[in-house]
Amino acid sequence: MSVSFDIQFLVPELILALFILGSLIFDIVAGKEKQNALAPLTIAGLFVSLIALIFSWHNRGTTLGATFVVDGLAVFFKGISLIS
Repeated sequence: MSVSFDIQFLVPELILALFILGSLIFDIVAGKEKQNALAPLTIAGLFVSLIALIFSWHNRGTTLGATFVVDGLAVFFKGISLIS
């Protein structure tokens, strides 16, 4: 049994995960005086992920052996969670 893997459905989640990881690493590495840049970095990550979600609005399908489904409802609630 082969599991299909289509990365185009995972782009907004991957972008968000990379920005979260980058924010955590920046928080560990940066000193106290540079932590002012942490909030704009995380907001930029949310914004970039939202832009990727908007561009993937018309992508519909499944990946990872049909365990990850991208449809209109999923995209809508991902957008709501990114905005809130």
